[in-house]
Amino acid sequence: MVEVDLYAAVAIGAIVLLLYHYAAKKYEYFLTKPIPALKPTMFLGNTGPMMFRQRDVSSHVKMIYKTYEDFKVVGFYDLMKPIYMLRDPEVIKQIAVKDFDYFMDHTPTMTNSNPEDEVGGESLFGNSLFALRGQKWRDMRATLSPAFTGSKMRHMFELVADCAKSMSDFFKAEAAAGKTLEYEMKDTFSRFGNDVIATVAFGIKVDSLRDRENEFYMKGKAMLNFQSLTVLVKVLLLRAFPTLGRKLGLDFVDSTLTEYFKQMIVDNIKQRDAHGIMRNDMIQMLMEVRKGSLRHHKDEKETKDAGFATVEESNVGKTTINRVWTENELISQCFLFFVAGFDTVSTCMTFLTYELMLNPKIQHRLYEEVMETEKSLNGKPLTYEVLQRMEYMDMVVSEALRKWPPAVISDRFCVKNYMYDDGNGTKFLVEKGQTMWIPTIAIHNDPKYYENPEKFDPERFNEENRSKIDAGAYLPFGVGPRNCIGSRLALMEVSVVTEMPQVDLFTAAAIVAVVVLLYHYVAKKYEYFLTKPVPCVKPTFLLGSSGPTMFRKADVVSHFKKIYDAFPDASVAGFYDLLTPMFLLRDPEMIKKIGVKDFDFFMDHSPLSPDQVSDGEQNYDPDTLFANSLFALRGQKWRDMRSTLSPAFTGSKMRHMFELVDECGKSLIEFFKAEAAAGRPMEYEMKEVFSKVGNDVIGTVAFGIKVDSLRDPENEFYMKGKKMLNFQSLATFAKFLLIRFAPRLMRWLKSDILDGDSASYFKRMIVDNMKQREVHGILRNDMIQMLMDVRKGTLKHQKDEKDTKDAGFATVEESQVGKSSHSRVWTETELIAQCFLFFLAGFDTVSTCMTFLMYELMVNPDIQKRLHEEILETDKSLNGKALNYEVLQQMEYMDMVVSETLRKWPPGVISDRYCNKNYLYDDGRGTRFLIEKGQVVMIPAYCVHHDPRNYSDPDRFDPERFNEANRAQINTGIYIPFGVGPRNCIGSRLALMEVKCMVYHLLKHFEVVPTEKTQIPVRIARDSFALHPEKGVWVELKLRNSKDS
Repeated sequence: MVEVDLYAAVAIGAIVLLLYHYAAKKYEYFLTKPIPALKPTMFLGNTGPMMFRQRDVSSHVKMIYKTYEDFKVVGFYDLMKPIYMLRDPEVIKQIAVKDFDYFMDHTPTMTNSNPEDEVGGESLFGNSLFALRGQKWRDMRATLSPAFTGSKMRHMFELVADCAKSMSDFFKAEAAAGKTLEYEMKDTFSRFGNDVIATVAFGIKVDSLRDRENEFYMKGKAMLNFQSLTVLVKVLLLRAFPTLGRKLGLDFVDSTLTEYFKQMIVDNIKQRDAHGIMRNDMIQMLMEVRKGSLRHHKDEKETKDAGFATVEESNVGKTTINRVWTENELISQCFLFFVAGFDTVSTCMTFLTYELMLNPKIQHRLYEEVMETEKSLNGKPLTYEVLQRMEYMDMVVSEALRKWPPAVISDRFCVKNYMYDDGNGTKFLVEKGQTMWIPTIAIHNDPKYYENPEKFDPERFNEENRSKIDAGAYLPFGVGPRNCIGSRLALMEVSVVTEMPQVDLFTAAAIVAVVVLLYHYVAKKYEYFLTKPVPCVKPTFLLGSSGPTMFRKADVVSHFKKIYDAFPDASVAGFYDLLTPMFLLRDPEMIKKIGVKDFDFFMDHSPLSPDQVSDGEQNYDPDTLFANSLFALRGQKWRDMRSTLSPAFTGSKMRHMFELVDECGKSLIEFFKAEAAAGRPMEYEMKEVFSKVGNDVIGTVAFGIKVDSLRDPENEFYMKGKKMLNFQSLATFAKFLLIRFAPRLMRWLKSDILDGDSASYFKRMIVDNMKQREVHGILRNDMIQMLMDVRKGTLKHQKDEKDTKDAGFATVEESQVGKSSHSRVWTETELIAQCFLFFLAGFDTVSTCMTFLMYELMVNPDIQKRLHEEILETDKSLNGKALNYEVLQQMEYMDMVVSETLRKWPPGVISDRYCNKNYLYDDGRGTRFLIEKGQVVMIPAYCVHHDPRNYSDPDRFDPERFNEANRAQINTGIYIPFGVGPRNCIGSRLALMEVKCMVYHLLKHFEVVPTEKTQIPVRIARDSFALHPEKGVWVELKLRNSKDS
C-alpha cells in the first residue's frame, strides 16, 4: 500500500471515527423501545452469519424469531438498519390488514422524495407492482386485479395445461429412449415455469426442456441473476446516490435484456392490433387495460376456488380507476410475472416433489386421486373446474406452501408515525420510515400453531382442520391488501430491500464531514501521475479507470487495449484502478528489464491486504489454501517454494506424467465416439467440455484420483472444484473486500477467498491419499508423489537435466531462482495449497487455451487440415504404438498452431508486479522517474501480442509466425503467454503437454465445424475478468472416416 501523507492519514482517521460514532448511534435505536433486541455486531448488525454464508436465510430468520419466545415483537439490525420482527398472528393481522394505511408499502430500494416513483420512469423493476408505492400502487393493483380472478384463470388454463402436457411428453420420450430418468427438479421446474410465463405473459411458445439453450430462457435466466457483483454495485449506487442513479438510467436488470423482453411484448401487441388476434393471456389483459375495458364482472364472486392457500382480493383491488398507464408501466408487470414463474412457482413445485419422494404413502394417495379424476373425465381433457375440485391435491399443495413458503419473509414499510399497542401493556411509537418483517417461514414452523411442524402432513388442511387455522398463522402468499395478486398463478414477493431512515443532526453533520473528507482524499489520490512524466487516462471520481469493466460496459480485453492504445508513443502509461495508481508497460525492452533484469525490485504480485507488506513472506492468513499457493506467496518464502516445486515440472517429470494425461485424451475420444454411435447430436460448447477434461487431468495428475466428468458431469470432484473456483460470486467479493480492509478480522475468522467446504474436501482428499500410499507403499507418477518427495526432501533437480525447449516455443525457461537448493521444511497446508493452483490452471487456464484453439481451427479449415495431416503422419510413424511425450514434442506444426493460439488468446490477459523497494524507471529515451515502493506495474500480455508494431496484422491467426525461420526473430519481450522472468508460470510444460495431447486425439478422429450457435467472430464476455468467450464456443464434431483417422 502506498504511503499516505499526513493529510490523508488525518482524513482516514476522521472517517473511521465518524463511521464508528454513526454506527454506534444507529445501534441505540431499540434501547428506547420496550421490546427485546438482538445485540448487534459493529457495522454488520445481526446480518453477519448470513452475509458470510454461515447460515441460510431460513435458519437466520428462525434464529431471530426463536430468541425471544414470549414476545409478540422483537428487534434486530439488518447491517445498521433497525428492523421489527412480528411474532404474533394477531399483531400481523393488525399491522397488515386493520392498520394497512400505515403500512401500505414495501421498503423502498432507495431514499426518494417522490412516494410513487421507485427507481425511475423507464425502469422495469421500478414500475413493477412490487416496487410501486402509495396511490400509484393502489391504482395499479386495482387495474390488474381483474386479470387474476377465477374466471380469467379458467381462460388461461388451457395454455398452462399445454405446457404441463409437453413436459409429460418429454419425460415419456426420454423413458422410451431408454435414457436415465434422473433430474434436478429446480432446474426442470424453472424451465417449465419459464415456458408457462412465455405463453401466458409474453404470448410466445418455447420449449426449454427440449431446447435447453433457447434465447427466451437464457436471457430470462441472465436477467434474473440478482447475485452478481454488477447488481450489488447498482443497488449501492441507487441507494447512496438516487438522483445520479436515475440520471444514469440505472436499473437492477440489465438494459439489453429488458429491451429484448420489452420489444417482444410491443411487437406482439402490434401484430394483434394489426390482425385482430385474440388470445387468453396476459398480453391480451394489458391490451384491455390500455383500452380501459378490463373490469371486474359484477357477478364475479371472490371464492376460494383455487384452493385453501388462495388469498382474497381486498377492496383496494376492487376499486374502479381511470388512470392512463404508459406502455412501459404496463410492460413492467410482465417482468414481475417472469420472476414469479421462473423462481417462485418452480421453488414450490421442487419442494413439493421432494416431499412426495420422501413420503411415498402421500404420493400414492395423491396418485390415486389423480387416477380417479382422470377416470371421471371419460377421455376429455382436464379443466380448471375439475382440477380445483381435487381435495387431496389442494391439501398437499397447501401443506407444501406451509412447510416451504416461497417467500421466507415479507416486509411492510411504515409510511406515517404509528402507535403500536398489543393490548397487553406493550405500547410504543413506530416512526415513519421503519420496517416490519413478517417471518412466514418461522410462523409456519412454530409448534404453537402447527403440531410437529417439521412433519409433512397434508391432513392439517382437510375439511375438518382447515377451519381451525388462524389466518395470521398461514400466509404463504402474504397478508392483507398487499398480498400476492397472482396467488392463483402462484406468484411470490421478491427479496426485502431497505431504506435509510431519517437522520438526526449528528448523523447529518457526520455524513457531510465524511463526504468532504472523502472528496479531498480521492482528489489527492488522483494527483499521483501529475508529478510523473507519464501520460495518464483521466480518472472518473471514485471509479478511476475501472468503471467500464465494473459496470460491464466493456470486457477486460478491450478495456486494457483502450488504455494501451491511448498513448502509442509512450513506453509506459498510467491509469487508476479505483483509487490505486497503476503503471502499464508498453515497451518490450522495459518489460524484460522489469520482469527479468531488475526482478529483485519487482519480485511479488500485488498483496491482497495492506498488512502483507509488513510481513515480507506471508499472505493474509497462514492457514488458507489461496494464501499459501505459489501465486500468493511473497519474498523469500516464494523463492523457496519455487525452487522446491521446480524439479516437479522438468521435461523428465513430464515424460513420467504423460501417460496419465494421454489416458484422459483417449477417454475424451471414446466418449465422443460413443455419442456419435448412439446417433446423438454432436454439438458441444468447448469451454465446458475442456473444463471437464482439464478437471479430469488435474484429478489424476495432481490429486491422484480418476474421475470422468463428461460421463458423470455431476461428480463430486468436478462440482466441488467448480464451486471453489467461483470467483464471480457476491460472497467472494465481500470476502475480498474484508481481506483488503479488515485482514486481522479475516485471520481471526480463518476465512479464505475460496469456499471453505470445497477447500476442506480437497485437503482431506490429498491427506487421505498420502496416508494410503505410505501405508501400502504405492508409487505413482503424479503430483501427490512429488509432494511426498518434497516432504521427504528427495525431490531435486537431476544433475544431467537440461532446461530445453522440448515442450515447444511457448515453454518458459526456469531461472536460477527455481534451480537453487534449500532445506526449508514445509507444513502440510503449504504443500497441499499448491494443488489448488494446479486445479485453477487446469480448470480454467488450460481449458481457455484449448477452447480458443478449437475456435481458430474451426474458422480456419486450411490450418485444421494441415494440422490433421501432420497428426496422421505422426500416427503412421508410430507403427501402431501408443503416442509418447517425445513424439508429441517433435510435431512442428502442432507447436506452431499452439504457439499462435497463445499469442492471439493468452490466458493471462494481464499480469502484475509489485514494487518492493524504490525503483528508478529509465527507458533510455528520456523518460526517467521514481516508482515508489508499494506501487504496481501491469504487463498487458494481450495488448503486446496484438500490437501491430510487434506482429503484422495481429488479429489474423497465422501459425507461420512461429515457423523455424520466423521464431528466431521474435523478441522475448513481445511473446509472454506464460509471463516473464523468474515469476513466470511454473507449469507451462504441463499445460502445453495437455493442450497438444487433447488436440492430437480430437483432430485425429473428428473434424471441427461451426454450428448455428457458433458466434463468429467470437466476442469476450463482459461478466468475467478472465478471457472467456461471451457465448461459449459451440462446434459440431464430425467423425472422420477410419481411413482419415
